[in-house]
Amino acid sequence: MKTCNFNNSNWLYVFFTVAWLALAASAPASAQTTNGGWDSQFDVNGFNNDVFAIALAPNGHLFAGGTFTLAGGTLARSVAEWDGISWSPLGTNGVAGFVYALGVGSNNNVYVGGNFTMVGTSVIAGRIAMWDGVTWSDLDGGMNNGEVRAIVVDSDDNVYAGGSFNVAGGNTALRVAMWDGVDWTDVGGGINNGTVYALALAANGDLCAGGSFTVAGGTTAVGVAKWDGNSWSDLGGGMNLSSEVFALAFTQSGDLYAGGSFTTAGGVIAGRVARWNGFGWSDLNGGLTDPVYALDAQGNDLYVGGAFTVTGDGPALRIAKWDGIEWSNFGEGVSNLVYAVRKRSDNLYVGGRFTSAGLKSSLRFGRYNPNIVPVLIQGFTARPTEDRVDLEWRVFADEPVTGFRIYKKLSGDDAFVLLNNSGLIPVGAQSYRDNDVRAGELYHYQLAAVTPEGHEFRSQTVEARVPESGIILEQNFPNPFNPITTIRFSAPEAIAVHLAVYDAKGGLVITLFDGIARSGAREVQWNGRDAAGAPVSTGVYFYRLQAGKQTLTRKMLLLK
Repeated sequence: MKTCNFNNSNWLYVFFTVAWLALAASAPASAQTTNGGWDSQFDVNGFNNDVFAIALAPNGHLFAGGTFTLAGGTLARSVAEWDGISWSPLGTNGVAGFVYALGVGSNNNVYVGGNFTMVGTSVIAGRIAMWDGVTWSDLDGGMNNGEVRAIVVDSDDNVYAGGSFNVAGGNTALRVAMWDGVDWTDVGGGINNGTVYALALAANGDLCAGGSFTVAGGTTAVGVAKWDGNSWSDLGGGMNLSSEVFALAFTQSGDLYAGGSFTTAGGVIAGRVARWNGFGWSDLNGGLTDPVYALDAQGNDLYVGGAFTVTGDGPALRIAKWDGIEWSNFGEGVSNLVYAVRKRSDNLYVGGRFTSAGLKSSLRFGRYNPNIVPVLIQGFTARPTEDRVDLEWRVFADEPVTGFRIYKKLSGDDAFVLLNNSGLIPVGAQSYRDNDVRAGELYHYQLAAVTPEGHEFRSQTVEARVPESGIILEQNFPNPFNPITTIRFSAPEAIAVHLAVYDAKGGLVITLFDGIARSGAREVQWNGRDAAGAPVSTGVYFYRLQAGKQTLTRKMLLLK
């Protein structure tokens, strides 16, 4: 199933917040916010490219598939396993291609589908393969063409695969096939055209397929069809033509939910998601603004991921929950497309193209838990000198914080690494000095507040370039600020300095310093007023320092 510079962290925080508020103001209603928070752990333990599929194994492990080559900084081609602490590859070399679908059997065997012809070091496997925890094996040659886009495994460990292929194990099998552990067989003549993107199994064993097709087993079925073990049938007329169904999921009550790019289901207006109750289609409070790529159900709650930003009940950035009555969002959502969603107990796992979840850095994989209570990092700055970077922060906590961690990487590196390896920085601390720096290098830092349960809440990234020599202009602190902020600069020798504040259009607001600055560090404050003493409005401002032939500029944000 396809489940398909200005360098200031707080500016990013406010940018997303302002965008969120603007979106909320334009929405027809206000979606409920699901209690809880996003875990910061999947920045360091994230991926370097898209995640298209997530599968949960009976042993508690989790598998992710996609187009990545690194998982948590570890080489893992296109598929990786999470044991609750770290990611690991599936054998040597992983999958030589793209992974679009995953399924797990009752014996923890993992079935991997996509567009590839080899797994491991030498196993030939046409678009589908099995990993038993130790070795890879093919499934009787797999498919000879096309792609595998969907996998489901039934209670007897029969594997159903869907996609764009027409042969499985050397036998004709149009876009849907079943593997019984020995042989492939077609399923009722299969799907006659298009591509199957989604498969779902009902409690009674019925198989439902979704995709871009219009005919199943010779019967007209637009976008969605059901196989009852004897024949294919359509579901209430299906979706509007020239649309796709990318995801399917059954709830505990037996209702089937479909998500995709469609705008009608069975003739009923339904924005990209709809419910089939066995008799007819219905919409979900107006549905969603943009395509749905992923669905999962727990009980009768439906979890939805995709490209949307608004539900019928208000803003929801690419991830939302439907409880049968209304929509709710997951805080600030995620920053880009969601392709995979899986719910287990309290944890909601999300994969896709995003790089932040809940305004925390989260590289293409995220976890949401209702027991996480957010910690707000109000300010985090990095102040470079010639031989060190001084880090300072302020935190407001909605729950106890036991200490802090700082993560660091050089510009161009793929992943952050833990800076304070000696353990947690004490909870009362508000600063940390990084002495392991080199002149001329640009460093990136993140602050993590750690709760008693071990959850991390991370700041956005701040940057600091260690100067080789000359004038230093530091980031203002605090930032954002209201109404006073401090700006610090230093010079190796006495020099004429001009320091001024400009608005977003480049207009001069006020001059803060104009004269000879002695060698060493100097601080000036700005009280958020212009040269005439009038308060300026909320917004982005720039402060520029001119000293000799050198001009330095930084960005700051006044937030009232």
